[in-house]
Parts: sequence; structure tokens; C-alpha cells
Amino acid sequence: MQFMDARVLIHKSTFDYNHATLKTKNIFVGFSDIYIIGSQFRNKLTQESQASAIYGTFIFVILDVNIYIQSTSFMGGLAYQGGAIYVTGTSKVMMNKTEFYNNKALLQGGAVFGSGFSDMSIVGSNIFRNNIALDTGDDFYVVNTEKRFLIKDANFWSP
Repeated sequence: MQFMDARVLIHKSTFDYNHATLKTKNIFVGFSDIYIIGSQFRNKLTQESQASAIYGTFIFVILDVNIYIQSTSFMGGLAYQGGAIYVTGTSKVMMNKTEFYNNKALLQGGAVFGSGFSDMSIVGSNIFRNNIALDTGDDFYVVNTEKRFLIKDANFWSP
């Protein structure tokens, strides 16, 4: 799915085992407002060579996006950067009651990679379990931002 200049609500939806060879396997979004509520994103871990051109297995945010994610789970993502989610370019991200399980990045950000965003808030019973990055940032990798990055009421567990 690709959304540009859009207002999007994804509610109680499941994204299972989608395939792509570039960018992301599920949602590519720019210049939009997107709400993802009560949904599941699942991927079978594949060979690492298949992930070398994937950024954010489930969601790739490019520029000027407001994204709100609530009561949603991300499981088994495998990407070059941002095992589950890749965020860049003056975007605002809010996560609440969101779960990340067994996501992997070949480089940085096992669960989430963020660069140059305007605001990222992870609040309200978020869970991060068994996410791994082969270089740095098993759960998060944040770079090139002077704006707010807030984590409140989150649970982290990595191997």
C-alpha cells in the first residue's frame, strides 16, 4: 500500500506475510495522516539476503507524516534498517499499547529506525521483546534529530 497526501484509518486489520524486494512490504506513506488501530503485522523471517533493500518491513514513513499507532502488534520483521518501522523526514509518531516481537535489522533499529523526525512518543504500555539489530539499537535507533523522543511506560526485553 502507498499513501501520499491522504488521511487514512486502518482498523482491526491484519497484514500477513506480504512480499516486496524494495522499500517496505506493507505501508509506504508520505505527506499524510495515518491511524493504525487494533491491527497486526506479521512476517516470516526470511533469508537475510532478501532484506538488504527493505527499510521498515511493515511501515516506511518518508516525509511530513503524522502517524498514530494504537493496540497494534509487529512480529517477525526483517529489514536492512528498521526491522518493523522506518521513520524519516519531519514526521510525528505516536505509539500507544503497541507490541514489537522478534523483529530484526541487518544494520540499525531492530524494531524502529528514526532519523530527522519532529516528534516520536512511545507512551502507555508498549512492549518490546526479542528485537535485534546486528549493528546498533536492538529496539530503537535514533539519529539526526534534535526534536522530542519520549518513552514512557514501556517494557523492554532483549536476548
